[in-house]
Amino acid sequence: MTSFLPRATRSAALIAGFGLILMTAGCPKAAPEPTAVPVAAPEVTLQVSSVDPSKAQPNKAFAARVFGSGFEDGAKVWIGSTEMSQARVENANTIKMSVAGLAEGTFDIVVENPDGTRSTLRGGLRVKTRTTECDFVRVGFGFDSSKLDQGASASLDKALSCYQARSGTVTVEGHTDNRGTTEYNLALGNRRADTVARYIKNKGVAASRVRAVSYGEERPVNKANNEASWSENRRADLVAKD
Repeated sequence: MTSFLPRATRSAALIAGFGLILMTAGCPKAAPEPTAVPVAAPEVTLQVSSVDPSKAQPNKAFAARVFGSGFEDGAKVWIGSTEMSQARVENANTIKMSVAGLAEGTFDIVVENPDGTRSTLRGGLRVKTRTTECDFVRVGFGFDSSKLDQGASASLDKALSCYQARSGTVTVEGHTDNRGTTEYNLALGNRRADTVARYIKNKGVAASRVRAVSYGEERPVNKANNEASWSENRRADLVAKD
């Protein structure tokens, strides 16, 4: 015997079933758990980046450090063609060594790991007698003048070979006495510095190494107000640094 539900009950059941279907279809699926992917450690390349000190006096022993990356225990170091017998790897970035006296010259720094890989720093070490006669040179000027006289030119010519042998900078400082306005004296000091800088550049000192600056009346060597002190303060000072 078949039983029949009332129409209202059947309608309610159909609506409930249809809603369940919609809810099931709309439910998002759970995202899968991420799979861990192993990351390879970055490969460290053997490289020599610098040596400290990078300059040394001839025939004098000194301690030095080589800096870079990928240094391994047992690494060997050469300066030019000479192997350093007292070289020790402190860590992957530093090698400490004792250097016996070397002849004048410019040397490559070579590091070789136990597996035979090598890295070279070209011209990393310069061995040369330090010249000090041109560390500081002073030339004078006439009143309100930026022209080099014979004595000033002779002083500069005497120092030229020293400047040419060095590799550092030469700063030319222009100075004046305290007469005239601040603005005028700064301009005059600049003309004096430019005159000297141009002179030594024309004589073979690399332009990239020469810098001119004016201090005007701000740095007198003699603070008295008389002709003798004014003459001392009318000057250009050349300061060389490696």
